[in-house]
Amino acid sequence: MIEERVVVSKKEHNQVWVRALPAANCSNCRQKSACSTPLVEQFLRKREILVETDLVLESGDQVIVAIHEDAFLKGSVVLYFVPIVALLIGAGLGEVVAPYFLGLSLDVLMCISGAVSFFLSLFLIHLGLRSFFYKSFSKPVVVRKVN
Repeated sequence: MIEERVVVSKKEHNQVWVRALPAANCSNCRQKSACSTPLVEQFLRKREILVETDLVLESGDQVIVAIHEDAFLKGSVVLYFVPIVALLIGAGLGEVVAPYFLGLSLDVLMCISGAVSFFLSLFLIHLGLRSFFYKSFSKPVVVRKVN
């Protein structure tokens, strides 16, 4: 299980909305100018996720949230591997159909077809996350309350 310390922002029935805590080590780090963690954290800090729990929690409580490693690996494959494969297949198809498009050069057609297939795969992943993948991936759970 991959665990992360978060804070409860809202409570609804047996579910809580949680958001990540800022990294404590960043303030003492000497590599601030070369590190992207504060920049990424600035954009993701406000994002909240809904987590189911049986614990009695209130807003402001700090908890440990966990997700299974296999769900993380499946998500990584879907989000990283599939678009790259789609890009390569699209570029290959562009090379195959290039002789039928006399007005475009081979490089331009490969670039266009690769980009179209890449963005199409991202769109299909987005639709899939809303339906199929949402049911098959395990959801994060609250493991324990931090004192």
